[in-house]
Amino acid sequence: MMKNNNQIISEREKEVVIFMYKGLNYNRIAEQMNISPATVRKHTENIYKKLEVHNKVEAIHKCIQKKIIKI
Repeated sequence: MMKNNNQIISEREKEVVIFMYKGLNYNRIAEQMNISPATVRKHTENIYKKLEVHNKVEAIHKCIQKKIIKI
């Protein structure tokens, strides 16, 4: 069963994408989310894999295009 667009990535992963959109680096995202930079990197890897993208710009674009996040 295919997930709808809002379920493609987790809520925490959505937060990471929103912070990426705002221009924050991994360290700043980690501070904002109270997690380690390594965890941010892992979330980012998962986002890229789930969305089938290769970088932040593609991830942000796909999330906006598929209405996964609202900016």
